[in-house]
Amino acid sequence: MTSTRSTIPPLLEPYLRLPPEASLILLTGTLGCSVSWLVSRFVGSLLQPKILRNGLGGGGTGGSRGGRHGSGGGGGGSGGHGVGREGGEEGGGDGGDVDGVGQGVDVVLVSWMRDLAFWKSEIRRGGGVDVTKLMKRDSDADEGNGSSGGGRFTFVDCFTSLSALPQDDEDALLSQLEERITAAITHQNSPTKKKKRKKIFLILDTPSLLPALSLTTASHSSTLLLRLRAHPQIHSTLITCPSDLPLLNAATTKFSAAAGEPRQRQVVEVESAAFIVQQAGVARWTIGVRELETGAAGDVSGVLRVTRGAGGYGDGGWSEEDEEGEGVDEVEGGGGRGGQQGRGGGVKGHWDEVKEMEVLYLVRRDGSAMVFARGANGL
Repeated sequence: MTSTRSTIPPLLEPYLRLPPEASLILLTGTLGCSVSWLVSRFVGSLLQPKILRNGLGGGGTGGSRGGRHGSGGGGGGSGGHGVGREGGEEGGGDGGDVDGVGQGVDVVLVSWMRDLAFWKSEIRRGGGVDVTKLMKRDSDADEGNGSSGGGRFTFVDCFTSLSALPQDDEDALLSQLEERITAAITHQNSPTKKKKRKKIFLILDTPSLLPALSLTTASHSSTLLLRLRAHPQIHSTLITCPSDLPLLNAATTKFSAAAGEPRQRQVVEVESAAFIVQQAGVARWTIGVRELETGAAGDVSGVLRVTRGAGGYGDGGWSEEDEEGEGVDEVEGGGGRGGQQGRGGGVKGHWDEVKEMEVLYLVRRDGSAMVFARGANGL
């Protein structure tokens, strides 16, 4: 494994940490700007060994008390800015299991658009993690349910197996999808002598394909995602969706762009727009990538924008409890002085880091990425 310092741009580090429990992060991209490089870095950030960090407005991966009270960053918690890390070492706590716990969660990746071979390569190049080593051997994996894994990383293939599911029976399709994904979650989270039960970070790659193919409605797809997110073993969820203008046009205008006249909107347009809007309405953060308005550039791949979603307010979002670091479940973390006395490891220590922003980014052919503010590097 390589270090996350070589794969995650510094400007993005606060946004790629484990989010608060039960929250949703929405990643949107376009045809010319894929979000796969962001997903790979999310996975790398979560699975890299002995790197305990707080999330988007959340804590929970610091020391034994720091994770709950927002005062500790034991065992290498970056929120401590060196104080929590040093304390964890002096107190004798290494901040996690000897095998490395990453951010204290396992990962289940469900993809409707890309296969396992793609994600293995992408996560290795972009996230610095060889997920093959984190998956159980094929003989230990589930058979017949389209999933591969059961270790710290599990992949559920809804890309190559979608055609094998019922196409003309919406209820049967949704039921089989839920059973397959739930089985992968349950199988991965089965405790063993060497592995304790952990919460799971669920990644759903392009579930918007279901309404786009008219296999189900946006409402029923959203209901399926809510049931998956409500699974007792799920810590938090990340969803990726395409947000090209044709997919959102039905939500923004009733007129034809060419003639400026009313036109009949197609069902697929309405359902695609409704699904994306519904997810944005419950997401804590929306991270979107798009092309430059001025056209393609050799030294800029696109624009990355981070905005706070409606899920960042009210009962499931920002609150005084979040700001003080209270109410965050403890995830296996360090001990000693780092866990109890490390300063700045909770939510409050990261409050200034996690803000809405719009920056430029460049993804190179080797998978490395740069993120920089407008005006930097002469741009």
